[in-house]
Amino acid sequence: MRIFQLGFEVPELQVPFLNVDGSDYWVDYYWRRIRKIGEFDGKHKYTRGRVLAGRNPGEVVWQEKRREDALRRHSDSFDRWDWDTAFSPTLFHRFLSERGVPRA
Repeated sequence: MRIFQLGFEVPELQVPFLNVDGSDYWVDYYWRRIRKIGEFDGKHKYTRGRVLAGRNPGEVVWQEKRREDALRRHSDSFDRWDWDTAFSPTLFHRFLSERGVPRA
């Protein structure tokens, strides 16, 4: 895991947030000690494939925004990154550092 390789505190993976506004959500990464949510999103999630399940991409973005708004009320911060950021050790290190992810 790149987060570990870069010397940052390893988050919990796929953490459930249950009954948030009547819905259950799982987040990709959660740093419980600092109440930080991290989400990894690729372009594919919003543009094509089974993820869309016949929905309009705008509807997918709107639902994701509503999900994020609900989860923000249960955390101190919420950050997203993409493939370009995750693949580059330099970019990802800067990204995590600027967002206050603790070092291991």
